[in-house]
Amino acid sequence: MSDFSGNFGGDFDSDERMDAVFADVRGTVAPYLRPPGTAAAHATVRHRRRVRVVAGAILAASLVLGPAVGVAVASGRHAPTGGNGSTPTPSATTQTPDPTPSTSPSASGDPSPGTGSPPDGEISLADLKNATLDIPAWPADGKIGDGCQQGKVTFHDGSVVTNTNYGRTVTELAGPPVYTDVDHDGARETVIRVRCAVQGEVSQVVVFDRDEAGGIRTIGPVTAVTGAVRKIFGIDDGGDGLVKVEVGDHAVCCGTPPELPQHQWRIYRFDGAHFTQSGGPTSFPANPRVTDLSVSVQGPAFVKQANNEWHGQLKVTVRNNGKFATNLALQGHLDEVVFGPGTGFQGCDLGQSTRDFSFRCTDPIGPGASREFVIEVVTAAYAQPVPGRTGSVDVSSTLPRGQPLPDTDSSNNRATITE
Repeated sequence: MSDFSGNFGGDFDSDERMDAVFADVRGTVAPYLRPPGTAAAHATVRHRRRVRVVAGAILAASLVLGPAVGVAVASGRHAPTGGNGSTPTPSATTQTPDPTPSTSPSASGDPSPGTGSPPDGEISLADLKNATLDIPAWPADGKIGDGCQQGKVTFHDGSVVTNTNYGRTVTELAGPPVYTDVDHDGARETVIRVRCAVQGEVSQVVVFDRDEAGGIRTIGPVTAVTGAVRKIFGIDDGGDGLVKVEVGDHAVCCGTPPELPQHQWRIYRFDGAHFTQSGGPTSFPANPRVTDLSVSVQGPAFVKQANNEWHGQLKVTVRNNGKFATNLALQGHLDEVVFGPGTGFQGCDLGQSTRDFSFRCTDPIGPGASREFVIEVVTAAYAQPVPGRTGSVDVSSTLPRGQPLPDTDSSNNRATITE
């Protein structure tokens, strides 16, 4: 055993190759080992000095930031770590989530999205045309017949048809709709005309909105054909929740000339319960195309002639009881007589027939004024007057193309001729 140890130690101590290996190892690890002697002492001093400087800095920082950290912790916020008062962005692992956003209205008054936001009130025409809608009641003086639908009405492709004693009645949506925020809830509502056609046409303007469940609810009627308003021509967004409605004083149908109605834009505002007019005209002026004429007749007071004919004169008086009368039209008829020329026809275009009379006069008749026409009347050959036989004379005011204008009192537009 002793021999082996001695031989082993002796061999390694004297082997030059092992000395070279150890030299290489010392050269490799020397930079990582503490230097011996004075160098080790200097290195140790420098290391301790750095530790004291860092510890002092940490202590100073804690004395300065300690109160701020306490306040921040108490308020649930991060304490600033910069020296200039700024707050650095926390890392992804330490960042605290932002507080839950408020659902209260913004400073501008518009509701914020999310909880509490009003439903979208813009309803397309396609959705309206196949929906069940709550139609407001029709005004009694604007409703024509009993067929105009109201209450819960289910529309199919925009209309519903009913058959009544007045005939076939169609209640329909007259699109397209317009959109405006009538109740100032931040979402626009839907405005559309509802029209009813039977012997004539009436309509009303109605506002619809979405409810919380996504259904359609009725806010209310804006205006309707009633009183002096006899036609609704159109609707528009008046801005700031206002509804603009174009109305007229005469309906355009059944041969009525389109130039007859006077047009007005009226403005309506929602007060939370009802729509009231807030702008535009509230009444119509006298329509310059509406007249009030009357006619009266005297004669013919026949007198027998030597040739056995009977001659007479028919005196026709037309009076303007209103403010407007032009393009006057007169028509008359009496059996077995011939109407001949007469007097008072200046500015008139006489008809060609002699079996009745018809003429038009372009000269106006002033308000409250009258115009008189005298027409010669002759019986047919070998005929004679028949006591009690009657005919008639009709008067009207027309447009240049011949369409008759409305008369405020048509009961006195016809007079009876009596032989």
